[in-house]
Amino acid sequence: MPELTWLHAGHAPAVQAFELANRAYFAASVCDRGDDFLAQFTDRYNVLQAEQEAGICAFYVLVAEEDPVLL
Repeated sequence: MPELTWLHAGHAPAVQAFELANRAYFAASVCDRGDDFLAQFTDRYNVLQAEQEAGICAFYVLVAEEDPVLL
């Protein structure tokens, strides 16, 4: 059963794969983040993780056993 969980560093590869796989879908609805977003994904992800650990923000991801990141 899918579970909403706090985003953590181990989710990075699955989140990046999700971003890549769904880029065209999102770009059709909202502004595309551009190639720089994907090229700098790891650095940006690390900044978000640091903000979350500092209590500035909270990020969640929907995960399931058969698919590491659903949403």
